[in-house]
Amino acid sequence: MAETTPLLRFDPMRVAIGDLVPLLCGPQGLTLADHVDDHGRCGACFTGAELVQLLVTQLGASRAHGVRLGQRLLDAGFIQRVRGGNVFADDKNCYAIASPGAGAGGHAAEGLSIDALRTLAARMAGRAGIPVDTHRRWLIDYPATFVAADAVSWLVARLAVSRAEATGIGRAMIRANLIRHVLDEHDFADGDWLYRFV
Repeated sequence: MAETTPLLRFDPMRVAIGDLVPLLCGPQGLTLADHVDDHGRCGACFTGAELVQLLVTQLGASRAHGVRLGQRLLDAGFIQRVRGGNVFADDKNCYAIASPGAGAGGHAAEGLSIDALRTLAARMAGRAGIPVDTHRRWLIDYPATFVAADAVSWLVARLAVSRAEATGIGRAMIRANLIRHVLDEHDFADGDWLYRFV
């Protein structure tokens, strides 16, 4: 019998991260337990290898795709590395669910830790991030600024969230003092507003 090829290839970047949270916490999800990693004992956590195995089993993802999804969960603040750090690995490092309801009800920013927000802001400001340039508004040049709509589009593409959720993440970044409006007059809003990294 000839082997059939799937019509659709699994793409971890198209999976809505918020949709994975019920999978992680549901009846077939992760079992939180005490683990021992290279640095000692961790309580009520799971390992990177356990998360990857769950994604392989439940989604049919490859282990490499499972690692990419784990990194997206970490970047979005749904999980956090117990010993700190911002790189997800398929190994015995310990992770915890950042907030049991993170992402539920369409509020992606509610579950983001300050570390996750810092990581996102650093990536947004990096080479593969959003355009930061001098922008002119009202006959005034504003150097080292970015357009809010570009930031929202970047977050939507990287985190598979809605524009409203991405705007909420931008507001969380303002509250965390990671970005600010050029005149300090507005909260974060999707549109032509100018902001800069702090």
